[in-house]
Amino acid sequence: MHDEAEGYKLPLYPASWYLLCGSRALSDRPMAIQMFGRELVAFRTASGQAAVMDARCSHFGANLANGRVVGEAIQCPYHGWRYGPDGRCVGIPSGCAVPDFARQRTLPVEERHGYVFVFNGSQPRFPLPWFDDVPEEGWAASRPFELTAQSPWASVTGHAFDLQHFLFGHDRRLVEEPLIDTPAPYVRRIRYRAELVPKNWRDKMLSIAGGRSVSASLVVWGGTFAVITAQFKRFTSRFMMIMRPLDRRTTLCQGIVFGHRWRPALEIRRYFTRTYLEEENRSLGGTVSLPSRFVESDTPLKEYFEFLEGCDEENRFVPDGTSGRAPTAVARAGAQRGDP
Repeated sequence: MHDEAEGYKLPLYPASWYLLCGSRALSDRPMAIQMFGRELVAFRTASGQAAVMDARCSHFGANLANGRVVGEAIQCPYHGWRYGPDGRCVGIPSGCAVPDFARQRTLPVEERHGYVFVFNGSQPRFPLPWFDDVPEEGWAASRPFELTAQSPWASVTGHAFDLQHFLFGHDRRLVEEPLIDTPAPYVRRIRYRAELVPKNWRDKMLSIAGGRSVSASLVVWGGTFAVITAQFKRFTSRFMMIMRPLDRRTTLCQGIVFGHRWRPALEIRRYFTRTYLEEENRSLGGTVSLPSRFVESDTPLKEYFEFLEGCDEENRFVPDGTSGRAPTAVARAGAQRGDP
């Protein structure tokens, strides 16, 4: 399903990674999930493997979320058909031969830092994103925070490439021309240096604690998964924002802040990150990026929308080579696709 309301043929639910739940929330009790306009069921097998698949049984459509986990399979509450984590029917109690149609569509699942992520597609187009300059080990993840934007998902992530709004929406004055590139398929990145223009107590405290200048990197994967690094003089902030479309004009934005294992410091960073983004959502909520309204200064945003349209066409976007050596995680995306 595509949305052409903004003048571009963009999918309503892009093929990307999304936050499903905390790892502890997933157990051998099937969990009913509504995502991507579909009914899904998530569960954990006896061996601990996480699985997500279509909730409606391939036989007569009973909801598997009302069934139970039996060993390494989920059992339908209607006729007892059992499906393994790969969606294949592994047994029918009546003794009938398993028919060819007895298979559930499944979604790829990965767990990291205490959370379960799911990819909207049969196979991941790119690895589960991470920060390019640090290893995954040794980091603690905050409790997630959520906010709902009354804007399409593409307009929400497009804020990263709307250079004119940095000063007026965020009180950040760019001090040099940003670097924008496409270092790997499905990846759009912007790096910039900015000066804080403190107008509220939060930014005043931030400028005292971290300094007035910041070097930022925003890497958007698949149009919905943003990895943000903000390096101040005295500390570096790292967080992820995962945008889940709820409908054509509503987007659930979920954030996770990362830090070292001293929990009070992590909670402080989470608070400042959350309030910063909540303020942006309040002031900019309801915006829609319309191509018919683009002007010359909107060129980076226009190019971002063209990138998004290309993401839905296999093999259209490749590394553009403008940024030298691609970072580690970005390089993995290219390797996964077989790019040099």
